[in-house]
Amino acid sequence: MKLKQRKDFKYLAVAIPPAIISNITKINFNLNDTVNNFMHSYGNDILIPFSYYFIARHWNISKIKTIGTIGILATLSEIVDSYDEHGVYDPKDFLAYATGLGLAYLLEKIRFKENEHP
Repeated sequence: MKLKQRKDFKYLAVAIPPAIISNITKINFNLNDTVNNFMHSYGNDILIPFSYYFIARHWNISKIKTIGTIGILATLSEIVDSYDEHGVYDPKDFLAYATGLGLAYLLEKIRFKENEHP
């Protein structure tokens, strides 16, 4: 199967800012403890699937394959994390992954016309 890249970059324009923000969240900005804890615990778990969704959609990968692949990768990540001596298994991460995917799906549904992508 040959992937066909879209000619416009609107999907990448949506994907890149959250990817950058997810790297910035690793820096401590002296925010209050609640915001810091949320961003370090769940912020990346929301932002990264959100970005991956739009990167995959830029390459015309179907919605179901995109969501399924990201879901499988998130599950594998949690399994590996549970066996790592430094990792901490947190079932709430699945909710964060689903939130990121759900937000991406809704944004695509609202923002982009249905006939422009599979």
